[in-house]
Amino acid sequence: MPFVYSAQALDSLDRTLTTDRLSVYLNVCKADRQAAVQLYEYNTLVSEGMYGVIQPLEVTLRNSIHHVMQTDLGHDDWYDRIVLSAPEPRTVAEAKSNIMRWGKTVTPGRVVAELTFGFWIRLVARKYEKSLWVPHLFKCFPNLKKPDRRAIFDRLDHIRNLRNRVAHHEPIFARNLQEDYRQAIEALDWICPVTAYWVRATNSFQRRLR
Repeated sequence: MPFVYSAQALDSLDRTLTTDRLSVYLNVCKADRQAAVQLYEYNTLVSEGMYGVIQPLEVTLRNSIHHVMQTDLGHDDWYDRIVLSAPEPRTVAEAKSNIMRWGKTVTPGRVVAELTFGFWIRLVARKYEKSLWVPHLFKCFPNLKKPDRRAIFDRLDHIRNLRNRVAHHEPIFARNLQEDYRQAIEALDWICPVTAYWVRATNSFQRRLR
């Protein structure tokens, strides 16, 4: 049954979504409430599709880093055996605390899964260039002949900012979403071309963008 954008229904949506949240859409749509709500719907659709691109990148990145560090150091809990600077130790402690709060045993696999996207990206930051990047982390991007740490960090941090906008239900419809998609797929391709191809072939983002 199709939704009817009656004045009463739009009044209800004003209350539930709030006028403040809809203000960006209302400005674009010149105060046309139905058009603003439909633009909000479109933003939700493309956000869902974009998250479906960023999520496998996040998982692939953390698993690639975990595999390299695990292999090079010979320990599953490598994050407890290297020197980390703020805020990374706190992030690791919070991940362990969350696992224990849920009544589960703290294991490397659970810690790795609980650590934030930001944590993994910060490991590629300049402060870890000599301690982590040069001896270990450049190996996480095997499809790049000469991995450039700064370029990789900037790309991943750009994607992280987009991810946060999506996660917090912020407007992304005015962005160059096709370019955002290209950059995310390319970053994934740096780590695993097969996974990048899988996302391109199965993800709904391109269909939703159209």
